[in-house]
Amino acid sequence: MKIDKKDVGILKMLQQNDRTTVKDIAESISLSPSPTFDRQKRLEKEGVITRYAAVVDYLKAGNSVIVLCFISLKEQNDECSKRFVEEISKLDEVTECYNISGEYDYIAKIYVRDMEHFADFVRTRLGSLDSVSRYKSTIVISEVKNSHSVPVYPSE
Repeated sequence: MKIDKKDVGILKMLQQNDRTTVKDIAESISLSPSPTFDRQKRLEKEGVITRYAAVVDYLKAGNSVIVLCFISLKEQNDECSKRFVEEISKLDEVTECYNISGEYDYIAKIYVRDMEHFADFVRTRLGSLDSVSRYKSTIVISEVKNSHSVPVYPSE
């Protein structure tokens, strides 16, 4: 799928506010509303836009601690990895998880109410996963940047 500068404009605006009207998007990219709407629908159909969602303030939602947790698996095989992915995906506190290279196999971003909640989470949930060998946690002191937007570039 080709992405041109007008598509980039649509995607940038929707990443800033997914409730932006087609009329406002059309004005900003110098296109009429009908083709702008068609482009947005094409971006959805092609899977460039995967979903629309509200961005929730984690503090106002009752979470005061963000933890980055580096995780190693017990075994380096497909079965153990699949089991881990299934298990970690069920944990609401884990909002992001990435398979990484280096000393650890995965890194997870975890939101919890407080340190007591985190201690309980580690003891009863993360620490009890059969696939996990070890983990190392880092507490976030302050959030410097939290953007849900990804850079968008036109196709060559």
